[in-house]
Amino acid sequence: MRHTISFIVIFMLGICGITELGAQAYPDRHSNVSDDAWLSGTATQSPNAIRGVVHWIRYDLGETYSLHQSKFWNINTPGLTNAGANFMVIDYSIDGITWFEWGRYTLPQSAGSTFYEGVAGPDFSGLVARYVLINVISNHGNSSLTGIAEVKIDVTPATVAVKDNLLKDIKMVALPNPFSSQTIISIQGAEHLSGLSYRCTDASGRLVANGKIHGKEIEFIGTGLSSGIYYFSVIHAGGIKTITLDYNP
Repeated sequence: MRHTISFIVIFMLGICGITELGAQAYPDRHSNVSDDAWLSGTATQSPNAIRGVVHWIRYDLGETYSLHQSKFWNINTPGLTNAGANFMVIDYSIDGITWFEWGRYTLPQSAGSTFYEGVAGPDFSGLVARYVLINVISNHGNSSLTGIAEVKIDVTPATVAVKDNLLKDIKMVALPNPFSSQTIISIQGAEHLSGLSYRCTDASGRLVANGKIHGKEIEFIGTGLSSGIYYFSVIHAGGIKTITLDYNP
């Protein structure tokens, strides 16, 4: 059964962390009261170190879920709508330590109306995560405050808790590595698991490849990439395992 997790972010200045869960009195409309929003007055170091010093908010879902369609409400207070988030980078994590980039997202400015019903946010397409991290890179022009009013994400339960770490014993080998054009990544010990996927990011966390895993081998082609280190991860509801690839064209 699909459920919706709703985050009503509490008014805060400065660093933020886990927020409370709740729901607005009217299902789709968001108030224009500043207390019904998260506002950051000071950029700080993001939990994902590669993002540097930004305005950020991290959601802890309490356990792993498969994430689906989301909905976003921007700051909706008259006179403060320009503090609403504009361009952001969304990261996710299973353990709260290792972060992966989902992608970039741009949130329109609200009109400060009491009839504001938000906008459709990203569809995470079943991505399994416990933590969602929103790094706000820019807002709509306010020089002192940045924030978001509310986020809702449709979720379905992940069948395995991350603490079980079902991927800890699998073996992943890339040959050749370093590689100049392509490498074959073999995965052993995961035959009994279903729903495996992979992601590959560069050293800055930018996503360069992702997909579903079918079989025991994945061909990774470096065409179009810059030389350097890449992180290739196998992801499951029960854990994550990562190896380093060295690309030297």
